Amino acid sequence: MVKTKIGALASGSGSNFEEIVKACENGILENKATIEVLISNKNGAYCMERAKNHNVPYVLIESDNHQGTREDFDQKMIEVLDKYNCELI
Repeated sequence: MVKTKIGALASGSGSNFEEIVKACENGILENKATIEVLISNKNGAYCMERAKNHNVPYVLIESDNHQGTREDFDQKMIEVLDKYNCELI
């Protein structure tokens, strides 16, 4: 069975992110989806620690220190999601 590749976005504690990871690992999404990457826009956000605990790659793209347009910021996220072949966000 082909699993849907999910890219997650989080900026805080990551409690919702972790529940999705658990659902992919041994819940209702088991054998249906995988979390390929987490993108966070907040340096120090606990969601990245949760990603590390579940062996999910994570990328920080800070919004507070971003220099450029919103489109530039969005393009950086798209590049990460493409790199991990994400099909769903």
